[in-house]
Amino acid sequence: MTLEDVLEELFGDIREEHDREEKEIAARPDGSHLVLGKTPVRRFNEAFGTKFPDRERETVEELLLHAFDRLPRGGDRIDLAGFAFTVERLKGIRIVEVGVRPLPPGEQ
Repeated sequence: MTLEDVLEELFGDIREEHDREEKEIAARPDGSHLVLGKTPVRRFNEAFGTKFPDRERETVEELLLHAFDRLPRGGDRIDLAGFAFTVERLKGIRIVEVGVRPLPPGEQ
């Protein structure tokens, strides 16, 4: 764990000069999406037509931490509301990026 990790836990994301601007939700050619953990649940609901409560869990990261009920590792997957969520990138204990794809009708 770095000093930056500790500071980000206390104060939120620290934007640096070399950080690139990232979209909260980015479509991929295979039909899945890359979603940043800091994406507001409200924004996720708007983009995917889901109805996750956004008062209890403000970000996708918080939603997934609650759903996993533990600290996930890279590659961990959970299915929620007809979507498969796969943890793709962690930074310390933070979920930074998540792959999201709709589940086929037989898996829902």
